Amino acid sequence: MIPTNSENHHQNAIEENKKHFNKDMVKLYDRHSIELSGAHYILTKLLLGFDPVNFHPKLDHSNDKDSESLGDRNLPVFGYSNKDFYVPDYENPKNSNLLFNPNKSFNVLDFACGTGLVSQLMVQNIGKNSKYVGIDISDDALELFNEKCKHLSESGYNIQSYNLDIVSENFDSSLVRENDFDVVLCTLGYHHFHDLDKVTHRLSTFLKKDGWLIIIDIHSKDLDSYKIEDFNKPKIEKQTSGSVQHIGGLPYNQIKNSFNLSGNLKNYKIYLSDSFWTYMHSGFMANHSPKHILEMLKNDLLESIKFDGSINYLIPQDYIVAAAQKV
Repeated sequence: MIPTNSENHHQNAIEENKKHFNKDMVKLYDRHSIELSGAHYILTKLLLGFDPVNFHPKLDHSNDKDSESLGDRNLPVFGYSNKDFYVPDYENPKNSNLLFNPNKSFNVLDFACGTGLVSQLMVQNIGKNSKYVGIDISDDALELFNEKCKHLSESGYNIQSYNLDIVSENFDSSLVRENDFDVVLCTLGYHHFHDLDKVTHRLSTFLKKDGWLIIIDIHSKDLDSYKIEDFNKPKIEKQTSGSVQHIGGLPYNQIKNSFNLSGNLKNYKIYLSDSFWTYMHSGFMANHSPKHILEMLKNDLLESIKFDGSINYLIPQDYIVAAAQKV
């Protein structure tokens, strides 16, 4: 069988991501989140705070009167590592409808789990009888995942990890079964995938009836892709990675369209998170930031610090939270 253009694009994206997320890069991502940005705490906060009943359908911060980003710039990782920041108060009646709860058990599939930064936090905030499965295409990332979660496994948590390409014809369905999971989640992975429609449909097949697919990714209002060469100041690095398939993040309509085309998802909940302070290396900004942030970088309007031998810039970061339920 001759591969289709879509299959070729998918395979190219897989190879680019494998090449990009080598041992040195995954360790850099880890250090950056743990010591500087605290992104994994933000993502965990958004997941644990997901309320399928009382969701907040905000799609634009431009008219907010109080638009200051969250996070204390005077604290390490902006104070995000404080449990009071990322773990909800489950005794508060307003949190009674949260999807996740430490007294409830779930089968969770963490797609593109990376090094397990989010996974290790999530596992500790759901019932101990839960099953938590992480899958990724990077052996180097999964090696760190297993190191992080080893002590949790030894404490009785059911945590597994596999190197799998879910849309491959050679996918091993004996490792991750269809109709087996209460929740499938993906944090900061979607902008790395070429065919979002195919990935979304495939992820939905792993859900039980009424199970939830939850996607959190960088938000972008830039509907058209742009070339980094358009921003020709030297501080914006031009060696952009082919691992990023959707420059600047994802717009609302792109995710909604993938939900529509899946054929077996309902009850869409798509909204914009609060804005959070973060630090980002200019090389990451080239692929992950919207145009107006790159314009600020170009015009020397961003604060910066040096970390791990590189300059990192203080920027506000919005995330899009998209969830849908299996029919």
